[in-house]
Amino acid sequence: MEHHLGTLNTPLGKLFCLIENNCISLLHPSPHLVPNSLYINSSHPLLAETQNQLDAYFSKKLQTFNLPLKITSSSFGEKILSALQEIPYGQTLSYKELASHIGHPKSYRALGSVLSKNPILLLISCHRIILSSGDLGQYLWGNERKKKLLTLEGAIFS
Repeated sequence: MEHHLGTLNTPLGKLFCLIENNCISLLHPSPHLVPNSLYINSSHPLLAETQNQLDAYFSKKLQTFNLPLKITSSSFGEKILSALQEIPYGQTLSYKELASHIGHPKSYRALGSVLSKNPILLLISCHRIILSSGDLGQYLWGNERKKKLLTLEGAIFS
């Protein structure tokens, strides 16, 4: 299996990006999720393209990422992570609405557990999930970053 690891820069901080067989399997701030046997090698073209698309997103020139992803989760987790990719830029859903959307209306707590382990931040848009009350809820990259992302997208106004 071919692996490439790079660090990508965003206005909100550095992200580790892992490419497995030409698909992104990790875009995350935590180095603890990166396998110990890998070293940073930023020569893969998909790393450059991911950086280009992140730059365009943060400069409000891109609303939909077009990058190959490798989602590794349970079937329930894959269903949730796939559904997150359908939420349009600038829109939010509550945990409860997303649970209903995937056909599991009472599983919003389990859904939250899956979101807390999302390995591909930004590209799988867990930041667009909020509480039914309209409060932000939790975000594994920090609520201040979640607020900045939703403000960038126009989903909330500061």
